[in-house]
Order: sequence, then C-alpha cells, then structure tokens
Amino acid sequence: MIKASDTVEELLENYPGINRLLMKKGIFCLQCGEPVWATLGELAKEKGLDEDKITAELNEHYKDSSE
Repeated sequence: MIKASDTVEELLENYPGINRLLMKKGIFCLQCGEPVWATLGELAKEKGLDEDKITAELNEHYKDSSE
C-alpha cells in the first residue's frame, strides 16, 4: 500500500512505472538520474496537490500488485 510517508526511492523500487504516473501530476522523482530525497507527501504539498487524493489514485492503479 502506498502512503504519503513513503520515500520516492521506495516508490521507484517497488512500483514499476510510478515515475511516469507522478510526472503527469507535475511531481518529478528523479534529478540527474538519482531519486529525489523526499516523501510522496512532501512532493505533493510542494506542488499544492492533495496527498490523500494522490495516494488513493496510486493505490487504485496498483491494487492488483503483490505489494
């Protein structure tokens, strides 16, 4: 289950394609090929987005994964 407290590094390691999904929302997870050192919640707030809505959407997208 994806949580706002998950780090970008954890998300990139555990959820294939999540970078592409977050980029569509204006959340960029990589800089110079390295993960951004922040949590999903921190990045959402930085962009003025609702972290609960984003985590719900991501969890819906990945609901059939083994995570």
